[in-house]
This record gives sequence, C-alpha cells and structure tokens, in this order.
Amino acid sequence: MYHKTQLSGVNQQIHEAFKRNRPLLIDKMLECVANRFDDLQNLDAMKGVNILSVPLWPIGKPDFETYGNSETYGNSEVSSLLVNHFKVLLEMNGVSLNAVLTEWNAFKHYVGHNIQGNPDVWSLLLTRYT
Repeated sequence: MYHKTQLSGVNQQIHEAFKRNRPLLIDKMLECVANRFDDLQNLDAMKGVNILSVPLWPIGKPDFETYGNSETYGNSEVSSLLVNHFKVLLEMNGVSLNAVLTEWNAFKHYVGHNIQGNPDVWSLLLTRYT
C-alpha cells in the first residue's frame, strides 16, 4: 500500500529482500552522491558562499556591521574567493571588480539596519527589494 493505493507485482519475498538490503542500498546511494559531489566542498566559491547563510550571521547592528571582516567569513571570501572564481563572468557583465567589496559592505549595512533578524531575509531581498 502506497498513498492508499494497493501496489501490485511485489510479492512478499521481494519485499522482505528489499527490507533486508535497505541499509546497504542507502549506504551505496550515499556513497554515489558523495563521490559525485565531493569536490564541491573543496571549491573556493562554495567556501565563500557560507557568508550568505543567514543562521551564521551575528545578531545586533554593531556585530553585523563588522560581520564578514574576519578570515572565516566575509570580506576575504568576497574579495578573494568569490570574485576570483566568478571574475570572467562578472567582467563579461560589466561588473566593476573593485566595487564588489564596497557593495558587500553596503549590503551588510542595509541588512543590519533594516531587515536583520528576519528569518526570511532572502525572500524579502529577492522579492520586495528587486
């Protein structure tokens, strides 16, 4: 039975074999996914994207204003990791690479003074403010 629908073509023996092998199947699927996407966690761009994770943002305007100025999060990621990774794409679209860090700091200031602490920050930024 699946979503109130009787399934056919699966006898008890097959069902029991599936149940017995389920942990092995799950382990194999996880191994395949890890092998396929393992290199993503080593990409500089993926390391830099952590600065956009709202749960990692500090609470309070003074702390938020300085957020992203450390080695772990922020300005170094924006300027070295993300800009370097997307340099060709940014330049092709007329983005001033020197202005990216200024924009990042303006973004932090805006969010810190207007919508910081709202769990739907990205929803607000991508809908209301575009």
